[in-house]
Amino acid sequence: MFVIPFMTAAEFARLSKMGVKQIKARMDIGEIPEIANLREGGVRYVDCITLADRLLRGEVVFSDLSKEGKDHD
Repeated sequence: MFVIPFMTAAEFARLSKMGVKQIKARMDIGEIPEIANLREGGVRYVDCITLADRLLRGEVVFSDLSKEGKDHD
């Protein structure tokens, strides 16, 4: 198994079939973990290892962003 430690929010959006705004909104509220120390020039990175761990443990539950008042695609 090949593990990718992190990827840009845009790449994660493409692979997950979600919009970039939706991914970033979920990062803002902590549903999708972010690698903060790599945030340079506005590029945001999804922490894929932590996300995979949360998914395997059943800890990830995506909220309805329209109820949160967040932008979504």
